[in-house]
Amino acid sequence: MGFGNVWMRGNMLFQYRENSGSRIEPHGAAGLGLANNLSAWGGLVIFEGSYKKLIGKADAHIKATLPYNDNLRFFGFGIQGDLVLSSDKDTFATDTNMPAYTPIIGFTAMADFEVIKIVKTLPIKIYLNFSTTDDDRLLAEWKQQSYRFAAEWKSERNSYFGGAKFGRYTKKYPAVGESNSTPSIITSFAGLKFRPIDRIAVLVTGIFSIPLSNGPDFVRYGLTAGMEFPLFFRETNAEAIRALVMMENSKTIASKSALPKARTVSTMESLFLDDINSSNTNLTETDSSNTIVDEKERAMQERRKNIDDELKNIENLLE
Repeated sequence: MGFGNVWMRGNMLFQYRENSGSRIEPHGAAGLGLANNLSAWGGLVIFEGSYKKLIGKADAHIKATLPYNDNLRFFGFGIQGDLVLSSDKDTFATDTNMPAYTPIIGFTAMADFEVIKIVKTLPIKIYLNFSTTDDDRLLAEWKQQSYRFAAEWKSERNSYFGGAKFGRYTKKYPAVGESNSTPSIITSFAGLKFRPIDRIAVLVTGIFSIPLSNGPDFVRYGLTAGMEFPLFFRETNAEAIRALVMMENSKTIASKSALPKARTVSTMESLFLDDINSSNTNLTETDSSNTIVDEKERAMQERRKNIDDELKNIENLLE
């Protein structure tokens, strides 16, 4: 996130659950960069159920990453502590029909791989996560294990992502004589993050789930739409280096598309040329064009090498 950065996000969640049917949740969140490798964020559901219930489920998180995270590196790792205040009925622990808002503590371990660090023309980031929260609405009754994979294609302004997760559930309070089964579910998701205005991001994500066995009130499908904007923003070194690489890639593609195409004389064309001297002239022009193309390609390769050297120097200074 970057030290000192402050952001806010508003989401509207539409989902359909296996037993309870459709549900709509307006969710607000805010985050703060405490250090280059430490950040905290939290959120809550507003107007849950009706306008009379002003505050619904709430959550808070704190994430720490490896030192020197403020750099464009191939491998990154982090640990996040998760705290959920469930607003669903906790009849098992409190023997009441009222929400207990009992704090439920969990954690998330995350790893990511920045492919553009190795292959400059592939702005892809891969994520692998393990979490003790798969569906925070079911935490009051079910212990959970969530294994997640995602990939994100980043451009200069927008990004596109998709992935899947596998959730495994175990009842916290099985009834007497009830077998302690472990229902599971596979969820796929895809979405995009685009910026209609600088630093203002719009996020849209769709999900679809397939339960592998009978179990809790699983989400079958859903859609989330929201907006994220910074209150205070300072570009991190990793973001700056990634932007430089993407800009250079764009310039290289534009330069290649502007190169003149060499004209070659085909066998059929040479049969209809009246003058042998004219044929030789055309071939000479072709050789000249090829020489120009080769020179421009060599110049671009040299320029790319200089950019790579500059990026390495920047990274060395930051380490």
